[in-house]
Amino acid sequence: MTIRPRIFGVDLDGVCIRIAPTFALAAKACGYQEELDYTQYWMGIPPNLRTPVQNYMVVSGLIQTLPAYPCAAAAVKQLQDAGHNVVFVTARGRGHTGTDSDLKETIELITYQWLADNNFSVQRPIIFTADKRAAAQDFGIDVMVEDCLETAESFLGTDIKCYLVDRPWNGGLYIPFGEYDYPWRIRLLTDLLALLE
Repeated sequence: MTIRPRIFGVDLDGVCIRIAPTFALAAKACGYQEELDYTQYWMGIPPNLRTPVQNYMVVSGLIQTLPAYPCAAAAVKQLQDAGHNVVFVTARGRGHTGTDSDLKETIELITYQWLADNNFSVQRPIIFTADKRAAAQDFGIDVMVEDCLETAESFLGTDIKCYLVDRPWNGGLYIPFGEYDYPWRIRLLTDLLALLE
């Protein structure tokens, strides 16, 4: 069976990159004293602190130390080896925190370097945007992979299928497998490969 080549849009933070523990360190360094709630997107940190936390991660160098999820780079490479195009789509520094970061250019450079340092092959320029749905439509993306439930739901009713990677903040780890309110969930990025066979 021949698989039609597709363009995959793959989110970075939360899909390829394990950001939660490092983000928690940055939040505390920025003075956030409340207990973090890992079941909420942004771990319950209010919108007015999100940009300072993100900027702290950049300025302190923490963003360069983020670990990749196991097998994420290999899964991306397998998609590419199967003839698919993979473009990374991220909201880093682009208003998803409530305001645009004044460190956009630095965030872009660090992101490209992080991908290279962690063995991710970049075929196309990374898309930095707060509106992933519009970007996916503009760039002809066929399939998205995301960790934010709200972003994934924004693709419902479009021609773009968006897979949601189970994370504590999107409820996936607390719902028995196959009994979801969102139709296309995967446990790991590598699960996507089996769905394409």
